[in-house]
Amino acid sequence: MNASKDPSEINSNNQEFWDEPCGSTAFTNLGFNSPAEFDKWYFDYYPYLESFIPFDAFQGKKVLEVGLGFGSVSQKIIESGASFHGLDIARSPVDLVKDRLKVLNAKGSVCQGSVLECPWGDSYFDFVVSIGCLHHTGDFIAGIKEVHRVLKTGGTAVIMVYNAFSYRQWITAPFITFAQIFNEFGKKPTPRQGGEKERFRYDSNKKKDAAPCTQFIGKRGLMKILEAHFSEVVIRSENIGNSFFLRWLSRNQKLRYLGPIFGLDLYAVLKK
Repeated sequence: MNASKDPSEINSNNQEFWDEPCGSTAFTNLGFNSPAEFDKWYFDYYPYLESFIPFDAFQGKKVLEVGLGFGSVSQKIIESGASFHGLDIARSPVDLVKDRLKVLNAKGSVCQGSVLECPWGDSYFDFVVSIGCLHHTGDFIAGIKEVHRVLKTGGTAVIMVYNAFSYRQWITAPFITFAQIFNEFGKKPTPRQGGEKERFRYDSNKKKDAAPCTQFIGKRGLMKILEAHFSEVVIRSENIGNSFFLRWLSRNQKLRYLGPIFGLDLYAVLKK
């Protein structure tokens, strides 16, 4: 699959690619027998998630999750007592989360669609959560505008996007990464579209296809983009993999010492 500048083609390609939900490979390869086993592993592997996503504040609030994956974050939002609403470009993640709602005997709405045309009215949600989704839409800035639009004044959004200056980018694409520095210091920084090999390193499916579209942005550029729309912005980098010399370090060591400097992901907490 190749990324396209045509939004409708990007949507179509994303529908096909992400119909294999993010997390499916880990579920199979690690030999889990139930979603509950996977969820425990997921939050142990990404222990910082709960420092960004305010699950304890969701009780009785309208919460939108954009990009559902295997449904681990969805489950925790539902269990928090939130009025849960989910949105995903692909059918399988939507069905997975609908099944979780049924098992929990909980009310909520889950629908298939694009965040670029978010099917809710202005100022509808108290919270919006989008982990690893907006950088795949083909128009990150338009996605941010939609998150802002559906969020109530005083509401909170939590997003995760890929870091253009992670250790992986410096090692595997040093010249492109260096060039991105000039973009970051410009008046209007823009996310950079990754090539096929870059996209494959981050997201691939069982067919060995790369994600159709993946954009990268650095902390400085992301801050500029977000400050144009939100009243408060806090950004932190997280997550380190096992590539190269990192395989000899424990995950706790990598997360503690390297994640805040060269992390793969940028987490932003936003106030409208």
